Amino acid sequence: MNDLAGLLPQLNYPGNLAQAIIDAPDGSSLLALDGICSVNEFDRQLIEICRRKQLKVYCEMPFAPAFRRQRVIEGERLVAMTDLADLQYGSLIAVHRMPFIPSSIKPGKVLLALARAAGYRQLAYEMPQKYTPVCFEHPDYPDFIISLLPLSNFVRNRCTPTQNCCKFFNWLFARLGLDIELNNIRPETGPALRPDTPLPPDELDRCIDDAFAFLERSILYYRNDTLMVAEGFASTITRNGAQPWRGMERSDCTFETAGAFAVAARLRDDPAYANIAETLFKRIADDPANRATDPHDPCYGQFTFYENVPTYYASGNAKSAMLLMCALPLAENKPEREKLIMRLIWSLLRTTGRNGLHRPALTVPDSFREHNWDHYNNEDYVNNTPHREAAVLAMFACAYHWTGDEEFKIKAARGINSIMSVYPDLPWTNGYSAELSKLPLVLALMIQIDPENQQYRQYLDSVINDIAARMDKNGALLETLHIMENGLYPPPGSNEAYGSAEASLISQTGDPCCDLVYTQIFALAGLHEAFMATDIQRYGQLRNKMAEFITRIRIKSTSHPEFSGGWMRAFDTDLWEYYGSSSDKFWGAWCMESGWTNAPAAMNLLMTVKNRSLFSLLPEKNSGKEVFAQIKSSMQEVYPLPIDMPSAAQAILGNEDLD
Repeated sequence: MNDLAGLLPQLNYPGNLAQAIIDAPDGSSLLALDGICSVNEFDRQLIEICRRKQLKVYCEMPFAPAFRRQRVIEGERLVAMTDLADLQYGSLIAVHRMPFIPSSIKPGKVLLALARAAGYRQLAYEMPQKYTPVCFEHPDYPDFIISLLPLSNFVRNRCTPTQNCCKFFNWLFARLGLDIELNNIRPETGPALRPDTPLPPDELDRCIDDAFAFLERSILYYRNDTLMVAEGFASTITRNGAQPWRGMERSDCTFETAGAFAVAARLRDDPAYANIAETLFKRIADDPANRATDPHDPCYGQFTFYENVPTYYASGNAKSAMLLMCALPLAENKPEREKLIMRLIWSLLRTTGRNGLHRPALTVPDSFREHNWDHYNNEDYVNNTPHREAAVLAMFACAYHWTGDEEFKIKAARGINSIMSVYPDLPWTNGYSAELSKLPLVLALMIQIDPENQQYRQYLDSVINDIAARMDKNGALLETLHIMENGLYPPPGSNEAYGSAEASLISQTGDPCCDLVYTQIFALAGLHEAFMATDIQRYGQLRNKMAEFITRIRIKSTSHPEFSGGWMRAFDTDLWEYYGSSSDKFWGAWCMESGWTNAPAAMNLLMTVKNRSLFSLLPEKNSGKEVFAQIKSSMQEVYPLPIDMPSAAQAILGNEDLD
């Protein structure tokens, strides 16, 4: 089947291009489409017939001897090389891993080209110097248009923006003399509701059910009778619209997924969800491949990023610790689970510097060749990036509530004050809005443990005002940029740089895109906790608006049911479809992370409906004081590492670096 033929069944499509040219009436038009025209070879003689009969022809994927074997697109996008009616010069179309046939003939006028092209929906710089013509006029007869790509399958291939594909074909139809237009074509993996569709009263509950169904259907799986958590789906899309499923397990994604089921089990009194959560928690916690179990290890108690990769990310471990605290009532052996969590939180605290800021990651033994954990405990380290630090500070606030240990409160206070001392000129990672989104949760928790501190309330209000200023009318927190020198992953600085490294989803502030991995879900959690901590109605209204937006844009797809109920990374609020500048081809605009996005979205939407805060799910105040004092005392000794210990095994560590 062919998408365009399915959209326009009233047209006739030739199966044999040569015969169709011979039989065609003078002045007529031919559409030789991929998947329909099985014999689409042509030569100079046929071109001469077309010229003589004044035929207008569009031919896709020709297999004449002049063309070599197919290749697959890797990181390039389509660029409009000239104005094509409404599709303007420099417009971009993401065509993913679509096949194409490199041409050995010199093209006539080039219409569309493949190139590494920086920009959002439009080229950010001059036309790329290197490009491959893939749609062009025949050099001997301009009304014979050749496409080396199966563009007519743009719906199935999930080429985006969808409207740019429609604009191209509307131009083509006009060029062929056909009085036809494509309008209101929707992506196969689109949002459940349009922005102007009235929201049914129970839609948020239905969204939560859909989200947990997605996790059960597409994220949880069994390997050798063991329940596992997939990292998600990578953003590289095949010609049939599928995405590579990432069964490889990461501890942070596993804990966030388990944590979502644990919170749901507690708030819904659901024993099946409780069993899922405990099964996952126990397996990771008991596996030395996923946790530092040796008391002599400087990261003792922390969880690895990947199995058997001794790299310990502070933010992932901090989020895991908070979720383990919330799930504590479900533990089969509560005393042992308490000790496990306490080793984790003390391990993070003892490797946090005197300013309350923790290095993004520590690797054993590489990070400890010259210094042990006591050095990191006392170092004068500054990293005022909320993306790196906020989760650790939030966990410290929760740990102080549970254990009463003043050091948690002191370092949390120092850390948030250090960050706010440079506010609003924060260092940023993928986008500035992503940094703002991570601050309300920390500040709300700090207010909970220090309610008389007016400075925290002022900080919180300033941050939420800045978040509100970046929210659109639908409740999307749009991504923005700030001081470019402060950005770790700014937009590509050239066309050649596009697709070579992680980068922001936008090209400039004003591009109507929100980031659901690094921004939107964090903001929802923070606004909810801020409202619960302060009872300020404006915070609650912003939270509700954002929750409604997230509810609307959950995926509904009959052709790809594996995605239904979930969320991809980048959503364009003007196009109202999933789209972004996907420079990071594996974790770009269409990736689906189990942790970071889908599990925390389900959990935070449920807490919103149930009117329960994360803080309310923590163990009782000071209930862990005595046990923690014992754990802390037992982990004071510094054990030097063996001199001949080999360097740590390395792995591809997602979007993080090993600073």
